[in-house]
Amino acid sequence: MGEERPLLVRDIMVYDPVMVTPDTNVVEIAKIMKEKNIGSVIVVEDGRLVGIVTEEDLIRRVLAEGRDPVRTKAADVMTRPVVYVSPDTELKEAALLMARLGIGHLPVVEGNRVVGIIAEYDIVRLTPELIELLYVKGKFKSTSGVEVE
Repeated sequence: MGEERPLLVRDIMVYDPVMVTPDTNVVEIAKIMKEKNIGSVIVVEDGRLVGIVTEEDLIRRVLAEGRDPVRTKAADVMTRPVVYVSPDTELKEAALLMARLGIGHLPVVEGNRVVGIIAEYDIVRLTPELIELLYVKGKFKSTSGVEVE
């Protein structure tokens, strides 16, 4: 039997995240997010990570400020500098980083290339399976009388 290893970012990250350039306007970004059902886009320039635009950025930095979404560019509203992790970062460490900084999306960078992204949703989605695994391994006993199969 192989040795167990911790869960890594690469195990759950979304590969090939959606990327835009700093001059992409906010209307286009919102359309991309809607079409792809995503909550953020990564902003790159010359292949380098320069920012991230989230739904929250669109609300707080465009709508709440009454900016013209056609004239407002990614560069005007993106979060920078961007906090990121490598694919080999332990998932627990990435989740704690996200919680500590209050961020919901974390780009994944290998070398100087963006290779993925993880979101709170990706981590939360794992929770039921992880809890079930702990019960199966006998780490916890059900106190509710509901047995986990």
